[in-house]
Amino acid sequence: MALRINPAKIALWRDPNTLQIGLGENAPTFENLEAAEERFIELLYRGVADDSIEDHAEELKVPSPYALIERLGPTLLSSERIKNPKLPQTFLRGAFAEIIRASFRTDRDGLAVLEARSTKTVAIDTLDRAGLLIALGLASTGVGRILSADRSMVSAADTGTVAYPLSAIGRPRIAALQELLASAGASTLVADSAALTTARARRDLDVLVATHVLHPARHRDLAGKPHVAVIFGTDSVEVSPVLRRSPCLSCLDH
Repeated sequence: MALRINPAKIALWRDPNTLQIGLGENAPTFENLEAAEERFIELLYRGVADDSIEDHAEELKVPSPYALIERLGPTLLSSERIKNPKLPQTFLRGAFAEIIRASFRTDRDGLAVLEARSTKTVAIDTLDRAGLLIALGLASTGVGRILSADRSMVSAADTGTVAYPLSAIGRPRIAALQELLASAGASTLVADSAALTTARARRDLDVLVATHVLHPARHRDLAGKPHVAVIFGTDSVEVSPVLRRSPCLSCLDH
């Protein structure tokens, strides 16, 4: 295992003698650090194996490395060993910003967060322009699989700058989405949920996409299952909480 400072918590010099790690009123500060301690903190941004801390401290001549590490505690990532990584390097090379964002939000290794997401499945009920944007966003965060029962063909109304390309007109939306993801280097798989067995069609979240109004029939069968509604209005987008057992979307409507 390794110790590493969350790269999202940047080092800031508040004055010539005071170093702050991260932002916010609870960010730890260090006054009058020795040069060796500054180098040790810099090393921790890259990561140090647990069993080599004393060797590095001795090499840098850090007097009390564990006391310094204890003070740095709130800034350290929760160390995790990734077993059987699934995300390809082609995806990870373009996911640097998302890895940093995941680290910042969770105080975990951002790569481990994305690897955990790669095991998740999200179902999107419609893959129109709005559903496509949601699917592309999920893929960019490392979600492993997207399901949809939308067997519609891409129409001219589905195309645009941030939509399907004109060349996709007449193609099944599911196939067109998979091609877009593949061309972007994403590792997310897309499948027709209606063609899968019950076991293969299991998902971690259902996303319902609507314009102005969501008909109750669309979420009636989702009681007790994690689901969220994304409703596009004329000049706004409303996103419901993630619902499980209670309340249901019908309750929220009233």
